[in-house]
Amino acid sequence: MNERLNSLLTRAKLWAIRTSRYRLIGTICSIYAKIPFLDEKKFFLSSTRREVKRHRQKYPVKTKNRFSDARRSLCHKKIFHLDKIVPSAQKTSIETPETLQFVFISIDFDNLQGTIDAIDRYMDFVDHYLVITSHSRIGQFSTLQSRHHIEVINEEDILPEEISVFRERENQKKNWILRASLLKIDNLREQFIMLDDDNRPLRDIPIGHFIEEGKYNAFYYYDLDQWYPYSTDYDLGQHNTKDLLLSDDLQLHSYSSHKPQIIDKSIFREVVERYFDFGKTFPIDEWSIYFNYAISSYPHLFRKKVFDVMNWPDHPLRWEWLYVPEQYNFENYYKDVYQNGLFSSSH
Repeated sequence: MNERLNSLLTRAKLWAIRTSRYRLIGTICSIYAKIPFLDEKKFFLSSTRREVKRHRQKYPVKTKNRFSDARRSLCHKKIFHLDKIVPSAQKTSIETPETLQFVFISIDFDNLQGTIDAIDRYMDFVDHYLVITSHSRIGQFSTLQSRHHIEVINEEDILPEEISVFRERENQKKNWILRASLLKIDNLREQFIMLDDDNRPLRDIPIGHFIEEGKYNAFYYYDLDQWYPYSTDYDLGQHNTKDLLLSDDLQLHSYSSHKPQIIDKSIFREVVERYFDFGKTFPIDEWSIYFNYAISSYPHLFRKKVFDVMNWPDHPLRWEWLYVPEQYNFENYYKDVYQNGLFSSSH
C-alpha cells in the first residue's frame, strides 16, 4: 500500500513541477501533511533531481564543467567579431532622443501587422521599423503597412553561420544568435527598441516609458534563482542563464516577459562579445543575459522596474507571479485568447 501511494504521489508532484505549478502545490499540502512517513523536502528534491538529470542528458559536457569549458573555447576563438565602438563606461547619463528605431524578428505576418498597427496608434516616437525575417517571407513582409518606414531584412544576410546549420538549432539558441546578429545591421541605431511580433501596447506609451531622467528603464518579472521548472527549453535557458550570471557575479533577474525593451547598442555589443559562444552551445535567455550584465556593469545608467505585461504567462497556472504588475501597459498577444479565451465574444 505504501509503495503504491508513494508512486501516486510522485506522479502528482512531477506533474506539478512539469507544468510550473510547484508554488501552487500549497493548496494540497494539507493532504501531504497527513501522511507521516512522507518527507516533503526530500520528496521535492528527489523529484527535481530526476527532472534536471533528464534534461541535462541532452548535453555531452558535464554540468559542473560546461561553462569553464565554453569559456576556454571562447578565449581561443572570437566567432562574432565586431568593429570597436565607444565604450559604454564613458557614458554618465542617457539623453532622450525624439524618436527611436523599433527592431522586430518575426515570421508571422498577421501577428506583426497587428502589432505595428497598435504601435502606430499608441506610440508617437517611432522613427522607423526594422524587420528581420526568413528569405522565403521577404516578399510578403515587404507589403507590411505603417505610417512609418519599414525596412525588411533577410536573416541570411546577417547570420554568422550557414542557414542550414542555423535551422537545425533549438529555438532558444536561434533567438540568441538572431538577436546577436542585429549588430551586423549597418543602420542599427545606438539606442533601439527590441521586441517580438506579439508585444502590443494597450494604451498611449510615451518615450519616457523607456528613458526616464537620464536612465534606461529595465523591466523584470522574476528572479532566476527562484525559477524551479525544468519542463521546456525556455526553462533550461533560465537555469543556464542563472548559472552563467552566477559565474560572473552578476544580478539574477529575468527580463523576458514579452515586452518591448530599450537596448543600448554599445552595451549589447559587450554582451555579445562576451557571451556569444555560450549562447551557441547552451540555451540562454538573451533578454536576461543583456540586462543583468548591463545593470551590474553600469548601474548608473539603469532603473529597474516590475514588468507591466498582460498575458504573461499566457495562462495563470503556468507559474505563480513573483512580482505583481501595478498596471498593464502591454499585452503578450495571443489570438486564441480573443477567439476562444477570456476576451472572446462568448464570455
